[in-house]
Amino acid sequence: MRRYNELFNAEIPADFSSVELSLPGLSQTAPPLRPHQKEAVARIIYQPATGLVHDVGAGKTLEIIVGMMERRRRGLVTKPTVVVPNDSIAEQFERQWLQAYPNARLLTAGSAELADDKKKGRNGRAEFVARVATGDWDAVIITKEAFQRIPLPEDAQEDFLRAELDALEVEKRSHIDSLGPSMTKRLENAMESAEQRLQSRLAEIERDVQGMTLADAGVDYLVVDEAQNYKNGMVNSAIPDLAIEGAHRSIDLDMKLAWLQKQHGSARVVLATATPWTGKFSEVYLWLRRLGHDLPRFDAWARTFVTSASYMEMTPGGTLRPKTRTRGTINEPELWRQIRLTSDVKMQADLRLGGFSGDLRPTHGTGCPQPLGEAAVDRLAAARVVEREVDRLVRETCMEASPGSWRRSQPAICSGDQHRASLASTSARRAGRWASLAGLGDRRDTSERCNESVTLLARRRCRRGRGRARRLRGAGQRSCRSW
Repeated sequence: MRRYNELFNAEIPADFSSVELSLPGLSQTAPPLRPHQKEAVARIIYQPATGLVHDVGAGKTLEIIVGMMERRRRGLVTKPTVVVPNDSIAEQFERQWLQAYPNARLLTAGSAELADDKKKGRNGRAEFVARVATGDWDAVIITKEAFQRIPLPEDAQEDFLRAELDALEVEKRSHIDSLGPSMTKRLENAMESAEQRLQSRLAEIERDVQGMTLADAGVDYLVVDEAQNYKNGMVNSAIPDLAIEGAHRSIDLDMKLAWLQKQHGSARVVLATATPWTGKFSEVYLWLRRLGHDLPRFDAWARTFVTSASYMEMTPGGTLRPKTRTRGTINEPELWRQIRLTSDVKMQADLRLGGFSGDLRPTHGTGCPQPLGEAAVDRLAAARVVEREVDRLVRETCMEASPGSWRRSQPAICSGDQHRASLASTSARRAGRWASLAGLGDRRDTSERCNESVTLLARRRCRRGRGRARRLRGAGQRSCRSW
């Protein structure tokens, strides 16, 4: 019990729902902050590292903008840098930033700004770093490709890569006695491959980094938008399902986050995404490590939350080999508590519980989400009923024996006609949704009108499918399939 309390009950997630924010400088024409956005802004201000796991449309961009301006106003950061996926999102970020804070001083750069011009003797990276270092910017907005072109100092890169190599040696020694000969051999091969990749990256460290490093730019805080693009960080594990080789972009981000943490004593990053984990459990480990959690090596940490099983698997050559795969997760409440220590998780259901009644849809003109009235919510509910009825009716209609008797059977329908029937179903669903949203009738009238149209479409498609199937069977072809 004491060990359990030390691991999982020593800290509790902070509650920022009652924090009052004055937000001087925020434009009155900016969209008002909703309750979950105020909590996220408070978390960004008072926590050195924050994960924003908010559903699509929750307003993560405005949360980042207000949070960074408040941190800079309070003297917590000097030069925050926002890393976005591409140039169009960078322009969108800048436009929304100036709408919220018209007097903000922003520097936006894409891949073209850091490109070199050999004819004119222009070093784009050096010029951009000089502009960042000499300007008093409220924020620097940069694309991920441009951010990757700004390296760390040579000694910082070497320290990070050598620390990873030392961790690999510890990992190999820890598994020698606990695994069988074949598993140990495969693990050693995987570790050697990872070591070779790190050694090659160590040899490729740029030597001409004078005046062009992230340290020279004065960047002291990072915001990573769409953080799922960096999910492939390097994770070494004895379980092949959980190991990640590591992409260059993700390792570059981990290197820079580790350097910031070493310089300032704590992690200094905001990771914003709607889909932080897409499959592998090791992505959760990377997420927590980037947010400054003091975690042990991966396999020791994963045994607390993941169960695995070893069994014999048939190879393509017909021989058997031992295989270890994950089976499931355990201790999920403790894992979620660990995640919520630094991450603000808000899904669609949580956003609806935060004081809103009805669906949120953008209004024309301002683009600011507003709650719909009861009548509009009823029409949306009617549209969903119509969608379910359309799916059911198309399946039942296309399973009838003939247009006249309508006895249930399994007629053969060609793939082309099946595809057209599916398109007809989609069109009918859209028609039902539009009719319901436009208020052309109540739920029952809309359903009946849509059912009649889909019935005619389905009968026509099934009749064509049976006729074509008979012709194909007569010609000796068997390209039709049953629905």
